[in-house]
Amino acid sequence: MKFSKGITVILTVASLLATCSRDKTAPAATQQEAPPATQQEATKSAALAAASPSRAAEPTKPSATGETAGVTEKAPSELALDLTPSAPAGFKVTIGPKVIERGSPCLFTVTSAGALSSLSGATMGKKVFFNPDQSRKTWYGLAGVALESRLGSQTITLKGSDAGGRPVTFSAQFEIDARKTNIRVPPEFTDPDDEEMARIAREALLKREAFKTLSDDALWNGSFLRPVDAGIRLTAAFAGTRRFNRGPAKTHRGADFGAPQGTPVKAINSGRVILAESLFYDGNMVTIDHGQGLLSLYLHLSKMNVKEGDTVSAGQTIGASGSTGRSSGPHLHLQVKWSGTDIDPLDLMALKLPSNLSKSK
Repeated sequence: MKFSKGITVILTVASLLATCSRDKTAPAATQQEAPPATQQEATKSAALAAASPSRAAEPTKPSATGETAGVTEKAPSELALDLTPSAPAGFKVTIGPKVIERGSPCLFTVTSAGALSSLSGATMGKKVFFNPDQSRKTWYGLAGVALESRLGSQTITLKGSDAGGRPVTFSAQFEIDARKTNIRVPPEFTDPDDEEMARIAREALLKREAFKTLSDDALWNGSFLRPVDAGIRLTAAFAGTRRFNRGPAKTHRGADFGAPQGTPVKAINSGRVILAESLFYDGNMVTIDHGQGLLSLYLHLSKMNVKEGDTVSAGQTIGASGSTGRSSGPHLHLQVKWSGTDIDPLDLMALKLPSNLSKSK
């Protein structure tokens, strides 16, 4: 999707607030995510792919193709893409960032002339939680787009109630573009023995259960922060491809920062620690639940300063960078998941998010 085309939106209304009906066929309320491509590898390779979020070492040196590992970080994206030309009277819907790619987080903002008592959404087969500001006239829904999502038009369906309890239903259509970044970094790869494979299988189950976490309340507050100081450069981008020895190219599902050994690593937002373990591939890994399906993972740490069950604040030091697990050198691999979907941490940090959310009592 070219920026010049903007984002096409179709809003349909079915409520007591509706004043007219649409003369065009409305899009489907939700689109199911396209399933990941079937692995046609040996059983062992499939087990490895399922077990390791970062998949392998993340070198900071130039790749074999001559590409450098250093990557320019993205400038903050503007929100305020107005989706309101056909919105119901008194409603405004915006979305950011301006260009939504596979793997992008996205912020849906709904404002209304009067206060709403509730609002929820659904897109690509997944629920989108909406959180109101203090006035309950502006609602924010933070979501993510899977790397495997179908390109082109997608729909978010919104359902809520006004202050009098009357239902409000409408939908917005947006476009998903392909990622254009493609970095090939062939890391070292060593086949694990049988004992290590058994450990990998146990850890895969541990992570699978942890990553199912779906808290009802938003534990995050305000925009997401950088996990390391601004002077530490990005060395491998999200969604780039990397080829492993004797194997096919794999997708990098996080963002790597070239943090020297022992660099303080900070929580990118407030939340609760749901995993702090030493794992075969990931090394020392901390996972934080930010609420409503949003998780952040910090891999290859030399030290962990938190334990499972701890509550952390945005910017709090949770550990130190290192080279534990499958890693070619000290760095931080940061990974972000939304309802099990990996999304670009840098895109998430670029979003300007609200800090005045109404908290549950």
